[in-house]
Amino acid sequence: MPGARVPGVRVVDLTGPRGIRLRAVAPESRLERVRGLLGRDHLDRTEALLLPRTRSIHTVGMRIPIRVAMVDSELVVIATRVVGPTRVVLPRRSVRHIIECAAEIDVRVGDRFEASAR
Repeated sequence: MPGARVPGVRVVDLTGPRGIRLRAVAPESRLERVRGLLGRDHLDRTEALLLPRTRSIHTVGMRIPIRVAMVDSELVVIATRVVGPTRVVLPRRSVRHIIECAAEIDVRVGDRFEASAR
């Protein structure tokens, strides 16, 4: 059922510049956070994972490359890169959250996202 609440997960709509619109899952439980995007064979252009209070990630066990956007407390992109499977993204100063999305999404340093809960 679209828009239904799944225990341990909340959905956030992220809107960015240049028409970027992402439906981001923000895990609330430790299990959902650990699972992340593991086991996915692809991501749609509108799907994302928002990891609050996260400064670094790894892609061990991932099957696909992803774009990682490191954002500050105001959801302004500080750094972005495409990360392939079995890689580690080290923490950066001022990063407060991480957005993981499809590798082809055009997220740039300086972009500001607006978030609204579903």
